Amino acid sequence: MIDISISNKDKLSKIISIFKNLNKITEHVNIHFSKNYMYIQGKCSISVCILEINLISSWFDAYKVDNDEAIGVNSEVLFKVISCISDNQTLHMKHKDESDIMEIVFEGDNTIEKAFELQLVDLDEDVLDVPFKEHEVDIKIKSNVFSDLVNQLKMFGEDATISCSDENVSLGTNSVSGKLNIILNEDNLIEYGIEEELKLRTTVSLNYLHIISLYSKITNETNIHVSENFPLEVRYNVEGSWMDDSDSDEDGEDDDSASDFNTKNMVRFFLAPKIDD
Repeated sequence: MIDISISNKDKLSKIISIFKNLNKITEHVNIHFSKNYMYIQGKCSISVCILEINLISSWFDAYKVDNDEAIGVNSEVLFKVISCISDNQTLHMKHKDESDIMEIVFEGDNTIEKAFELQLVDLDEDVLDVPFKEHEVDIKIKSNVFSDLVNQLKMFGEDATISCSDENVSLGTNSVSGKLNIILNEDNLIEYGIEEELKLRTTVSLNYLHIISLYSKITNETNIHVSENFPLEVRYNVEGSWMDDSDSDEDGEDDDSASDFNTKNMVRFFLAPKIDD
């Protein structure tokens, strides 16, 4: 039996934003419910972009999961259902053991109750093991700034080239109609860390980077991590920080447990770099 609910307005807006954009990455997805967390992993049809979502049980207003279970849903149908929620309503998600239906109910004082039954999809997909990595470049930027810059880049090209050096970060794109180059330095970023004397350059799809930027609405800060010959990683901390005080030992050193994604409220993406012909 699965029975979870969210009534907190801020948390509800985050989960709505998460579910609404799933269909832009994958047509179908498994939602994994365990006693400690809800986890989603999805990848695009050409395996260029991987999405991971994790919300621990305490994040929800109510969370009851009797047995670990993966429930397959159609992302487009889920998008349509979530779009029907009204202000000041509570979201309920329910599933009975052995049932091929998931119930989603919206209810609240002085609102019209809506109840949906989603036909589940049988998905035989293995969960990819994504190891924690210490990246060569770490960037923290305001989420609204990140989203605006990606939108501007998308107007001028199909690919984004990210160049990092000790002095700054540049985001560039070009097409037959023109070229755009954006220079960011420590004055424009919340945090910026790069290995000494490193010069790094990577190119990614702007279409997928734009989809990733849509999730910037769930948090004020966006964490971008870059390494040579490794997928670009973008993290959104749904609540708290990636390395808060609880993730460090008494000497201030990072605890290995900080790399355990399933102990975090987080959305993260891995976007494969484009290979030069």
